[in-house]
Amino acid sequence: MAVVRNIAGSVGLAKRPGRNGGRRAAPRRSRQRAPSKAGAAVTAVRPDGADAEHRERVRSEKLAAVGLLAAGAMHEINNPLSAIIAYAQFLLKGDLTDAQRADVERIAGEALRASRIVHNLLTFAHPMRPQKILLDVNDAVGRALDLRSRQLAADHIAVHTDFRAELPPVEADAYQIEQVFINVINNARDAMLAVVGDRLLTVATGACDARVLVSFDDTGPGIPEEIVSRVFDPFFTTKDQAHGTGLGLAVCYGIMREHGGCITAHNLARRGARFVVELPVAEASHGR
Repeated sequence: MAVVRNIAGSVGLAKRPGRNGGRRAAPRRSRQRAPSKAGAAVTAVRPDGADAEHRERVRSEKLAAVGLLAAGAMHEINNPLSAIIAYAQFLLKGDLTDAQRADVERIAGEALRASRIVHNLLTFAHPMRPQKILLDVNDAVGRALDLRSRQLAADHIAVHTDFRAELPPVEADAYQIEQVFINVINNARDAMLAVVGDRLLTVATGACDARVLVSFDDTGPGIPEEIVSRVFDPFFTTKDQAHGTGLGLAVCYGIMREHGGCITAHNLARRGARFVVELPVAEASHGR
């Protein structure tokens, strides 16, 4: 069984006592040493300097282009899709043969998928202004895990948590931050479905330099080195068309930027990937 790695040891935070996240498995303290200063344990994705500025400028240009596309497509696409979904649901109430019912269900399902794509486009291009409150990140992560617990259990994915007790609060939109956590959990789940053997999602929280950090470690195949720098680009996905639009992680990236935080991706040395979400501590808590 894989050993739970404390985020404090892996991202350079001071270790604090963990707490059990309710229904999730009790955290176990790792005996592994922290990675060397050379960064042998992980390969960071976020570029520095001029390259970082260039990628940020490219993302901003794509965001503006998607905004124009989404604004024009909103009514032109969403209205007929709504009509297709409504008529399909009406037909499903009638007396249909098994073959007819399967065809109508497929029509309704594909129309719903297209509608979700339009919604994701709008969310990515025009994110709602965050309604910020003082938020306990441990509670937000716990709610996200609870929402996905049935699906993770059905896919034979074990969940280990290592939450630092008494995290300083952050100022954030609870719904948007939970959306980020759920997207990252879903991404880890999808990655682990591709492997045979132990499937483990390890979620840890910590704090350092006036920032709260949440790490999500999976035991999937990891991120191919040639695409690791593109995982947050809009419309980029390694999934087939039926399962991915390439907007989930891009939406997460936009939400974190609106909150003054960031999200990064790393490859783990042993196996799998780590996503780290960082949020600034609420100003009133800086002295804690």
